[in-house]
Amino acid sequence: MFFAISNRPSLAGYILCLLANTLPLLSQADAEDVPIKHRLVLAEYGMGPNRLLELDAEGRLVWEYAPPSTTVIFEVQPSGNILFGYGGKPTGVLEITSRGAEVFDYVSKSAQVFGCSRLPNGNTLISCGTQKRVIEVTPDKRIVWEFGASDAPELNITWVSSIQQLKNGNLIVGNFLRGQEGKGAHAFEVTRDKNVVWKWEDHSLIKSLTKMRTGPVFCEMLAGRSRQHSGCYRATHRE
Repeated sequence: MFFAISNRPSLAGYILCLLANTLPLLSQADAEDVPIKHRLVLAEYGMGPNRLLELDAEGRLVWEYAPPSTTVIFEVQPSGNILFGYGGKPTGVLEITSRGAEVFDYVSKSAQVFGCSRLPNGNTLISCGTQKRVIEVTPDKRIVWEFGASDAPELNITWVSSIQQLKNGNLIVGNFLRGQEGKGAHAFEVTRDKNVVWKWEDHSLIKSLTKMRTGPVFCEMLAGRSRQHSGCYRATHRE
């Protein structure tokens, strides 16, 4: 939409001016008094039941869904569908509509699957936990790419817990070193031809991690604080 500016008065111009003068103005004080509200989708796990819930802006329960087994991480897709991993018995990745209808269900042989991510091409990345590998599967559930412990033994891949694809196609992979604390990389960046181009293994700072994310804003902040974080900065800005 655009407006043509003219020095000649017109009826439309008078109407626009009239509307502008009669619309109520919201002062800064009034804006601060307006309560902040959010519609929420959340996963419950622990002392309560394991379930996905949707709450409206008033906090009222709109909908809930019981996953096949343990679910702690999910993604809301642009379509409104929800993609999540489920780990236990059974184990896999499920995509459902906002009202629980199944759209995609990949059943895994891994003991645990928590992390997953939908790619722009429609394929799904899956972190296969203690299978020590990342796989990419098509909508018809064919494995078209994988990276595992045997591809980079020096990383000591123990439990693949999270995945993030960068704009350049490389993957940031979180490695949960459960029972292997102090050995190997907490996280690494790998290309699609399976070259490890970055890794992070500061065992003095943390013992193990469950999820890893990198991004331009906080990586710039970290890189400014310490040269030790330059790998994160570089990996992000090669996208």
